[in-house]
Amino acid sequence: PWTGMMAKAIPPTYRGRLMGGRMIIGGGLTIVVGVLIRYILGNPSLTFPQNYAIIFLLCFITLQLSTLGNFLVREPLSPYRTKKSASFIEYLKGLPAIFKGNKMFARAMLVKLLSAFLGMASPFYALYATEARGVNTNMVGLFISASMLGKTISSMIWGYISDKIGNKLVIQLVLVVMVLTPLSAVLIGTGANYGIIPSEADSLGYIYLIVYFLMGFIIGGEWMGFVNYTLEIARPEDRTSYVAIYNSIGAPLIFLPILGGVIVQYI
Repeated sequence: PWTGMMAKAIPPTYRGRLMGGRMIIGGGLTIVVGVLIRYILGNPSLTFPQNYAIIFLLCFITLQLSTLGNFLVREPLSPYRTKKSASFIEYLKGLPAIFKGNKMFARAMLVKLLSAFLGMASPFYALYATEARGVNTNMVGLFISASMLGKTISSMIWGYISDKIGNKLVIQLVLVVMVLTPLSAVLIGTGANYGIIPSEADSLGYIYLIVYFLMGFIIGGEWMGFVNYTLEIARPEDRTSYVAIYNSIGAPLIFLPILGGVIVQYI
């Protein structure tokens, strides 16, 4: 619903900047919230359950502010109305026709499906660094920070490209970064083995931040590129169905890391 409302309220030439700004602000607030939660949980005067109650209360307040902001948005009335309200079964039967009628959308969803396999190794980068290379587990927090930094910086870049050049280029560049991410992990490990880069665990951990910085670029650009491209190529009256298909295709892909774990364990 949010994506459909955004498509009607925000012109195409401003959507990239909107999404980019949203991720920049969100990334900054995430850092602030992380510091705040660390202070609340680390404060000796705030014991359980008071500390968690404060966190839940703050979460409730921010969610209500978000809800209030949503109520203040004026959604333009859509001029498109279906001639006949179809049943849910009829609606599902009509979804395959979208792929047949819009080859660009079909290709985009195929690209999204295949690109998800590039992210199958994402959960194992930290395991490789800590278990195979001996990097201290305390570095995991820095890995997350590097990813958030990459997401925040890239949001400005992706937003500019989306509005000024096109979302197809955003998707293409994100795919390049998807290839560079595992490649950088392999090159760092290989370089350490051959003495090209420092092999000490502490030094290697900081070099390994490059991998997570690139992952932040993927997080920042993938959603923006595919969603905006889907909204561009869909007819206004079909946007809701297009977004529904996009989300439905993406949902099962969250289980790919499980497949990656099986491959790591048995192959």
